[in-house]
Amino acid sequence: FGGSRTGGWLPCAAMTRGNQRDVDRQRAANRAARAGGSKKDDGLTPQQRNERDAKAMAEKLAKKKAAAGAQPSEAKAAPKAKKASETKDDVSALLSEGLKKKK
Repeated sequence: FGGSRTGGWLPCAAMTRGNQRDVDRQRAANRAARAGGSKKDDGLTPQQRNERDAKAMAEKLAKKKAAAGAQPSEAKAAPKAKKASETKDDVSALLSEGLKKKK
């Protein structure tokens, strides 16, 4: 018999404390099997995986540097800073425009 706490009918043998760990392990194994093996196993040790990734990143960086060196015109140039006199002229022009609009 099962109670409302278990969500349905379960045989009494499933409720013993002795096999709860085994039942939980089986449920976890079933969930992992349904998940479809989300953990990717490529057959490499962690050290081999780190070496492979480092090599791939070095190649990617070299490729990026080569592309940047070949086409410098496409790289974004930093905006030129305005001279102090230009900034003052811009501010005074804006202020005068604002004053004209209020009148």
